[in-house]
Amino acid sequence: MSDPAADPALAFTAATIKPRRALAKMGIRLPVLRLRGNPLLWKYLPLGLVAQTLIEHGLVDRKSVFPSPDVIRGPGFWLFQWQDRPRNVRAALYEWLNGEWNRYGWIIADSRRYLTQWELEQSAVAPEWVASATALLRVRNTLAMNAGLVPWPTLHDGFPKTANHEIVDFIHAVDQSLDRIQDTLRHILLDRLVRNECTDDERVEAVQLLQRDYDDGRWPRAVADLNEACGAPEPALLVDAILRSLPAQP
Repeated sequence: MSDPAADPALAFTAATIKPRRALAKMGIRLPVLRLRGNPLLWKYLPLGLVAQTLIEHGLVDRKSVFPSPDVIRGPGFWLFQWQDRPRNVRAALYEWLNGEWNRYGWIIADSRRYLTQWELEQSAVAPEWVASATALLRVRNTLAMNAGLVPWPTLHDGFPKTANHEIVDFIHAVDQSLDRIQDTLRHILLDRLVRNECTDDERVEAVQLLQRDYDDGRWPRAVADLNEACGAPEPALLVDAILRSLPAQP
């Protein structure tokens, strides 16, 4: 039998059992969420799913949960409109909401500030991926500083480090997402180069960026990606290999 702790999908299902039962007693069905993206981030989704369900059924005032598009508040600020529902059911669901907020709320709150506009890993349009990567990087650095994983830029150089495994897991998941976005952007860049869709200046800048990633060790699949996009390059400097593999400019 699978262990929910080791299976993110099972862990998500287990986390939604209690609210699903409580909502069912109110005559409300909790929607089935299509899990996408990094599985390490799925455990942060149940709270938002339940909040949105309560809002859509008129049991919570939306503005009290989301005072602005990029801000989410904890259940203690929510204006509930469910006085006609069974008291024991309300109490059980509120207890669950508070428990989820106490575990993950500060991560969700800081993340939502930057990620509201971006549904990651759904589009291969370069500008959207760049914006997503920028948003993710801001999330990562903000949460890391708030948790004391890196020094504050001013006044708090001695801020203690934290051993909170939740924030470490979250930042690890964000780092993985950033790596995937970088890989996708490189593929888009190589495809544009091969198709001659760059100006001369863009071509030079693109090659310099690829060379930098290769030299810094941030492009471990460089040879395989070049083989796929351009044909196998000879063992020479990566810049020369790319330039020799590309069609000549008209």
